[in-house]
Amino acid sequence: MEWLIDKILKVLFGSVYLPALLLNELMFRFGKNRIAVGFANDHFEGNPKQIFLFLNNSIRCYWVTNDRHTLRELRNKGFEAYYYWNPGTRLLRPSAWVVSHPNRIPLKRKTCLWIHTHHSIPFKAVLNSSLLEDMSQYDIHFLTADMVRDHFRDKVKVDEETLKVVGQPLVDPLIRDNFVRADILRVVGLDSGKKTVLYAPTWSHDFEDPHKKSLFPKKWAQSQEGLLEEICRFIEGMGLNFIIRLHRLADMWWSDEFDKLIKKSTNVIKMSSASHPDSAPYLSVADVLVTDYSSIANDYIVLNRPIIYLEPDYELFEDGFVVPPSFRAGDIVNNKEEFFAAVVNSLEDPQKYSARRKEIAARLHIGLDGKSTERAAQVILENIERR
Repeated sequence: MEWLIDKILKVLFGSVYLPALLLNELMFRFGKNRIAVGFANDHFEGNPKQIFLFLNNSIRCYWVTNDRHTLRELRNKGFEAYYYWNPGTRLLRPSAWVVSHPNRIPLKRKTCLWIHTHHSIPFKAVLNSSLLEDMSQYDIHFLTADMVRDHFRDKVKVDEETLKVVGQPLVDPLIRDNFVRADILRVVGLDSGKKTVLYAPTWSHDFEDPHKKSLFPKKWAQSQEGLLEEICRFIEGMGLNFIIRLHRLADMWWSDEFDKLIKKSTNVIKMSSASHPDSAPYLSVADVLVTDYSSIANDYIVLNRPIIYLEPDYELFEDGFVVPPSFRAGDIVNNKEEFFAAVVNSLEDPQKYSARRKEIAARLHIGLDGKSTERAAQVILENIERR
């Protein structure tokens, strides 16, 4: 009964925007410009965001989201956006749907191009059958480099004709240096005069046991609260900012006790990818990234700044690799003492792994020129024109 009530409430909320959807769709169908591109994603971030902002200047673009905060954000910015549960989304007939996760399109009936931009360059390979079935429905897959394309062609068995190597639009703003450091840090309440360490671990990748992973590696043989308190003291003593940015599926690791501990430090904050979905601004202000096997390292590497990798507690690569562990260009640490030393070394000698980072970045990202978005947009428009 609860699920039915929840669904009814979602449809009622979506229906608030039904008149605007009907009017926009009517004007489009009788207008001169017959090209429209729909974007479907929970949050306004990543590769779809960059492509949307680029194409929206010349053709009709709209965004369909399952997140109410995202919907309000987009509409406040003057963009055409709708709630996933709006009954009118079934009437939308774009020339193409663009997503970063393969199961987000609201209209299951395939009447146009389906374009999958992928949301990351992962270390791990995931070959589960449901993902493969979803991916097989797409006409185009945007990939970042030849080695990633080879993985999807040879291991995932995706039709090579659908694989388009364009680069990664989400890192374009990082390459072009589009962010103002002082503004970003001021908004989150941190001192822009201090060096900033960003801690961004991934989640457990286990839906049945999300607590399989913890805030810090369990093998460090100390309570998680004790580790956090000690790390906060270290950060404070070093005069650094510390941003803890958790994956939204890892928020369950966070506790009231953690909140109390970080509130004792004026330069330590916690955020989630649910509340701060766009990682690019926080990557741009980080002088050092600390992660484990999160794909965020493969985004940050375009900045050629130090990365510290926490060796994971357990093996998560049963399906093989997209990006091999050898592509970790930085200190790999196994305990808190090694972690503290790595932070100090990274700040004192940020160029230590510079040559290796550049080499890896060039393997992972074709054309580090800040023009991946333009290449992706060109492929979309060319394929729409051919249909």
